[in-house]
Amino acid sequence: MPGGVVTMKGLYFQQSSTSEEITFVFQERENLPVTEDNYVKLKVKACALSPINTKLMAEMKMEKDFFPVGREVAGIVLEVGSKVSFFQPDDEVVGILPLDSEDPGLCEVVRVHEHYLVHKPEKVTWTEAAGTVRDGVRAYTALHYLSHLSTGKSVLIMDGASAFGTIAIQLAHHRGAKVISTACSLEDKQCLERFRPSIARVIDLSNGKAHVAESCLEETGGLGVDIVLDAGVRLYTKDDEPAEKLQLLPHKHDIITLLGVGGHWVTTEENLQLRILKDVMEKLSTGVFRGMGRRPRPLSAALDFATALWKFMQAEAQFLDSNQENDLLWEEKFPERTAITELLQTPHVSVSEPDIPSSESTELPVDWSIKTRLLFTSSQPFTWADHVKAQEEAQGVIQHCRATEVTLPQSIQDPKLCTELRCAFQQSLIYWLHPAFSWLPLFPRIGADRRMAGKTNPWSNDETLQHNLMSDWSVSFTSLYNLLKTRLCPFFYVCTYQFTVLFRAAGLAGNDVITALVSPTTRGIREAMKNEGKTTDYIKENSVTFFFSHVGIEFSLPLIKENCHEKKKASETSLGHEEQAVSDEDEEESFSWLEEMGVQDRIKKPDVLSIKLRKEKHEIQMDHRPESVVLVKGLNTFTLLNFLINSKSLIATSGPQAGLPPTLLSPVAFRGATMQMLKARSVNVKTQALSGYKDQFSLEITGPVMPHSLHSMTMLLRSSQSGSFSAGLYTHEPTAVFNMCPPMDEVLDKEAVHEELANCGLHPKTLNQLSQTPTLGKSSLRHVEMSDYIYSWRS
Repeated sequence: MPGGVVTMKGLYFQQSSTSEEITFVFQERENLPVTEDNYVKLKVKACALSPINTKLMAEMKMEKDFFPVGREVAGIVLEVGSKVSFFQPDDEVVGILPLDSEDPGLCEVVRVHEHYLVHKPEKVTWTEAAGTVRDGVRAYTALHYLSHLSTGKSVLIMDGASAFGTIAIQLAHHRGAKVISTACSLEDKQCLERFRPSIARVIDLSNGKAHVAESCLEETGGLGVDIVLDAGVRLYTKDDEPAEKLQLLPHKHDIITLLGVGGHWVTTEENLQLRILKDVMEKLSTGVFRGMGRRPRPLSAALDFATALWKFMQAEAQFLDSNQENDLLWEEKFPERTAITELLQTPHVSVSEPDIPSSESTELPVDWSIKTRLLFTSSQPFTWADHVKAQEEAQGVIQHCRATEVTLPQSIQDPKLCTELRCAFQQSLIYWLHPAFSWLPLFPRIGADRRMAGKTNPWSNDETLQHNLMSDWSVSFTSLYNLLKTRLCPFFYVCTYQFTVLFRAAGLAGNDVITALVSPTTRGIREAMKNEGKTTDYIKENSVTFFFSHVGIEFSLPLIKENCHEKKKASETSLGHEEQAVSDEDEEESFSWLEEMGVQDRIKKPDVLSIKLRKEKHEIQMDHRPESVVLVKGLNTFTLLNFLINSKSLIATSGPQAGLPPTLLSPVAFRGATMQMLKARSVNVKTQALSGYKDQFSLEITGPVMPHSLHSMTMLLRSSQSGSFSAGLYTHEPTAVFNMCPPMDEVLDKEAVHEELANCGLHPKTLNQLSQTPTLGKSSLRHVEMSDYIYSWRS
């Protein structure tokens, strides 16, 4: 070439002016050196051909004469820019070129930014790397980021034999999900049936006889699947669709039908949202539904209404609380309430209940809920939590068993070299469990049937083994209660397949006696608790008979009130019915006014059964809801202990949990308990910022995280992360109501509480927090942030 310029061929495509035809051509291009600081020069060893999305390019207004072809590449690094930090020459890498790349992947050498590449593992071939990376990213994004896949969930993957489908199936199996898939041909069906672990159900669509929605509902027992990854859907009626698409693709309404409550639908259909909007307008025009009447406002009034709405939202975020009276507060703080009320009466303004805000503080409020996952993020690395030495792990176990109090400095200069920090971290991960079976997930128990399905449970049909398991469980349960009574155990949880019980020692949560919270409950459970031990004994002495009546478990209910929205909804519902509830006190005299008017014979009074049903209506309505929580105090907790040991409803009689005793969780050791450790792992990622990319470090804790562990973790991170971190807290929802404020007779002396509970195994600061009166109500901490050693939180 003239001037010694080295050139090479690259494949491009040219689109016609009508955007209907595409022409592929090879073009000569110069082999230029790397001039950009963050770019690398890559020798291409393999490149995958993926579909070209011309429509997306047109929307992005990418106007070029020739567009490069091939984006998924694998190769060897030849040169690196001056600011490249991840790669060196001769590194083997794989990546995806951006849409605006000037270089085609189908070329000998390409230039690409280092953030679009990763190192290729040695065991992976060039063709495997380039051919899998695109569908791998798509499947990973769909399952992990868009639908939050977790163990035990059910996933429907359409067209499972496709390149994308096979990767999605393997990823779902890797996370312990139950997979259902569809096959478009006999060959696809045979391919899917060879998967190991096997797919729960393969739906053959090739013969046109199988119905996707019916098959999925049948496989899930009518509950529906949790996640759907489609391969396209039908948006129109049968008359408007081609025959081939009609046979192989489900209708959008079928997907909605088979989707479970709270499920995720990840679609490849580009215009689905647009079609839904169009469908809404069509149904509005044909009278399927109608909007509420709206009073139009002139444009000049928009400013006043927008200002009023903004003030209302600010006020609600700062002052409103669902468990207190707000009328007086509104009148004092906001004289413009009338205008706001008028605005809210227009149907198009809807205000959802916000997260409960917080004020800044050096301590977090006590949270008695059990967390299933903690995700801490910080600008400083968590590498000190990885690769713990055997000596440090052993020291952490010893510190836990001896209840050693560890005090760290406010800020640790180099956490990775701090042995005390790493030992204390291991100490905070330990908890005690009974029963313990390594192949069974024993927390959470509520809604765990899916996760336990297919697991080995030899006791399900063996009554002798069930009796032995329950006998050992009763001994462990009694041991825990005795430790609680003697203040050697601060609290523990009993997790059944229907409800959870929190036992707290005297002195915690502002109570001077032992307390137990049970949630959620049903009317049947509450009636059984009332009747527990209810007997009448008699003694004869000198021809006189003395009768002694033993009552059942005494408990408080309700402990929390419904929020204002629920109250309003309930009142509106009651006004729509002819039958009104009658109070207990006035039941006998509620119809006396009929006699005074002389029409008692003309009016048909409700019978005794109807009156009884109306009385019980409210009690039944709260079943399985947070409002059904009951509080048991003092000596009644011992009666509750006997009730739980002897209750037949404590253990499931069918299903995956049949014959399995409840799970006991405790921060301290007890008879028959097994030591367990929460799982911890740290991850380092690059996140995009205004000035480029920055490092983001995270630490994930999974398992049953009890209140003492959460407090210990935050104390450790306070020192290791120099008082700056944030955390996402994932709550086991049935336990969130344990944060309600119980009725108290008197204010406790904190010093006396600390002295009495000094040997309970908790750090003094943790004990001080748990002795506080709960303030979160039926909510729990969802997000925590520390900045400059000051906490802020949302619940």
